[in-house]
Amino acid sequence: MVVPDLREAQQRLLYHFLATFHPEADRPDTATVSPLFNLSLGSPLSDYPLIHDALALLATQWLDNSLEAMVVWLRSPFIRGGEQERLQRGQLETDLWQQGHLWLSLTQLYDSTEHCPLLAQQLQSMQRWLEACAASQSPPSTWARRYTDLMRQLGWPQGDRTLTSHEYQQWQQWCLLLTQLSSLDVIQPSVTGQQALALLQRMAGDTLFQPETADDVPVHIMGVMETAGLHFDAAWLMGMSADCWPPAPQLNPFLPIALQRQMTMIPATRQQSLQQADRATRRLLALAGEVIISYPQQRQERLLWLSPLIEQLATLSSPPQSPQHPAVWQQPPDGFIESRPHPDPSVPWQSPPTVLRGGAAVLQSQSLCPFQAFARYRLGARPMIRPTLPYGMAERGQLLHLAMARLWRELQSSQPLQQAVATDRLSTEIEQAVREALQHPSIQRALDRLPQSLITVEHKRVQRLLQAWLEREARRQEPFTVIATEQERTATIAGMTATIRIDRVDQLADGRLAIIDYKSGRAASSNLWYGDRPRDPQLPLYAITLDPDAGQVSALLLARIEAKKPELTGWCVIPHRLGDSTVATVADKTMAEWQQHWSEWHVILERLGQAFRDGDAHINPLDDKVCHLCHLLPLCRHQQSGEEKDDEQTGSNEEDPV
Repeated sequence: MVVPDLREAQQRLLYHFLATFHPEADRPDTATVSPLFNLSLGSPLSDYPLIHDALALLATQWLDNSLEAMVVWLRSPFIRGGEQERLQRGQLETDLWQQGHLWLSLTQLYDSTEHCPLLAQQLQSMQRWLEACAASQSPPSTWARRYTDLMRQLGWPQGDRTLTSHEYQQWQQWCLLLTQLSSLDVIQPSVTGQQALALLQRMAGDTLFQPETADDVPVHIMGVMETAGLHFDAAWLMGMSADCWPPAPQLNPFLPIALQRQMTMIPATRQQSLQQADRATRRLLALAGEVIISYPQQRQERLLWLSPLIEQLATLSSPPQSPQHPAVWQQPPDGFIESRPHPDPSVPWQSPPTVLRGGAAVLQSQSLCPFQAFARYRLGARPMIRPTLPYGMAERGQLLHLAMARLWRELQSSQPLQQAVATDRLSTEIEQAVREALQHPSIQRALDRLPQSLITVEHKRVQRLLQAWLEREARRQEPFTVIATEQERTATIAGMTATIRIDRVDQLADGRLAIIDYKSGRAASSNLWYGDRPRDPQLPLYAITLDPDAGQVSALLLARIEAKKPELTGWCVIPHRLGDSTVATVADKTMAEWQQHWSEWHVILERLGQAFRDGDAHINPLDDKVCHLCHLLPLCRHQQSGEEKDDEQTGSNEEDPV
């Protein structure tokens, strides 16, 4: 395979070739892999696992003590206990993520190693080494010896297993790196440990390395220059679009352009450039008796076409229906078990549940993708929690809900709200409501680790949001009374009960009700309630629970509480007037349409609940967007099945063969 821009495509090619030729490499019990392909371009030495882990272990506490950097102690298989304590260290990492640590010292990590005694010994060795060496200045050769002694104490590089051929070659390169570091004594006779490590990191990043492979590998992936003088059984020239082939001349920025042309480093004229490209193209087409040429039809929003040089010299043909590959490509590796979809992916309960834990979220997942609901709410699959500031989006939304509930318990209806706006009392009411909401135990726990200045900023932010929102809501033309806030109700779906919490229920002038759900972003829309598989069945579930016969509720509203455009959106039965155009954007519904929606929601939600109860676990996403936002792809492997379309953002990468 010949790739003009091999460096740019290197990582993508490596990923896909490993997935195709060596799927067994992802198995944790796979010690070594006999390569079936060779990638001619090397990568920075610091990108290889053995070297990366060594540099990361040395950098902890000195250069980087973020949790993301510290977990190398828990993940690396190259230190003692990496295999023996793998499960315990994995559980420890999960616990640390869930505790929300952004930064972690070696001492804090050591205090958490109750079930990892080997890791505790290694951390003690690291601490003693730091105490002995951290403050000293020594020649780079001395630091090279110290690094070697420390890594030996940690059990690096063997860990609990034997190194593979590629890992052994990486270790040899590490020894060469330390030798190069020692040679710097002449120009930097005295450096700190941090400075020596920074030099080592830079040297590893600047060193390109390619592990040696057997000479008889059946597939070679290389750039154009490496093919000179070679001949193959078959060749595939990929990426031969007009924007990549022929390549633009590479100018040397340190030499005069006239000199480069004189020494034929670059073509002197356009005609010479065309002649060179023509010769190179003919050489590539003569690489083998069978040559396949391909090019991408589109890159992002830009349409591409075949290089004119190729088009003149090659004959277009349709892709073969059954490409012939060597037999070694078709045989799965020893011990590899091919996964195939089960004809009936349903997993019934041994005893059907009577409680639907998760409420509307379960129905939403079942609607978006049945497997998603099965994995999340039956298998308990959760994404690894990434630590953020202790006060995040969830806490911000909760604070908004608490403050709003406190305000409406005080105001109760539209008339006191309008009076508060008219007499400038509203800001005082809001300030008091936010202050009380900040004292809620869950909010208080999140704020304990924040400085007072940030708490003050958040207090003012919520005040501004509520001020803007309530001033707009005061302009609603029809009187209303808030009869419930944060109300818990019991919904029954497919024989299962679920607890739901309705943000707010208003009683309108004619005695009928409006259900309001608070949203602090733009993602929510009444358009998500439509169809046999609604994207967001939360408000429809609230509606049929509160008013099964569609006789009481006359408005379903989303309250968008945001800084730029706070407004009410949703549905309303004619002729209610919820406000002028600056307050509400509501779709008017006739009573017949209203009752029809209610009837459809009864059927749809009952069907979704019954499908979940029956154990429907089909991998059937509503569309590609569901998969893009889902954390379960490593579990369902929907992308690997070839059913998912290419990402809309990157465009089609399919290549037409020539």
